[in-house]
Amino acid sequence: NTDWYLATYVTEKQMLSTLHWMELIMFVIAVAAAVLLILCILNITGRVVKPVQNVTGVIGKIAEGDFTQNLNVSGTDEIAVMSKNMQMFISKMRSTITEISNTAEWLNNQSLENEKVSDTLMDSSEAQKNSMELLSRLSGELSNAADEVDCQMDYLSELIKQTHEDGNRARKLMQ
Repeated sequence: NTDWYLATYVTEKQMLSTLHWMELIMFVIAVAAAVLLILCILNITGRVVKPVQNVTGVIGKIAEGDFTQNLNVSGTDEIAVMSKNMQMFISKMRSTITEISNTAEWLNNQSLENEKVSDTLMDSSEAQKNSMELLSRLSGELSNAADEVDCQMDYLSELIKQTHEDGNRARKLMQ
C-alpha cells in the first residue's frame, strides 16, 4: 500500500509482434481453409456433376436413336437410382424395338406369302376364265351341231318317209 507507481515501457513493435504472428497464422489458416473448402466443393461437385453429365450424354444419344448405350450404375444416391431406372428403360426399349422388328419381319414374310397365294389365285382365276370361255364357245358349237343334226334328222325322216312311199308304190305296181 504505497503511493508508488510502476511504469514499464514496451515498444509498439514488441507489443504488436505477437499480434502480427497471430495475424499471419490466422491468414494462413484462412487461406488453407479456403483452399480446403474449394477442394471439397470441387470434389463434391465432381461426384454429382459427372454422373449427371454421363446420364445426360446417354439420354442425348438415345434421343438420337442409339439404343446401344449403357449406363454404369454404382452407389445408392438419387443419381444412381435415376441411372438404374434409366438403364431399365433402355433395356425395355431394346426389347420393344426387337419385338417390333420381329413383328415387322413376320408381317413382311406374311405379305410375301399372301402375294404368292394371290398370284396363284389370279393364275387359277385366269385359267378358269379361259376354260369358261372355251366351254361357252363349245356349248355354242354343240348347240349349232345339235340344230344341224335336228335338221339332218328331219331331212332323213322325210327321205325315209318318201322312200317308204316310193317302195309301197313300186310294190303296187309290181303286183
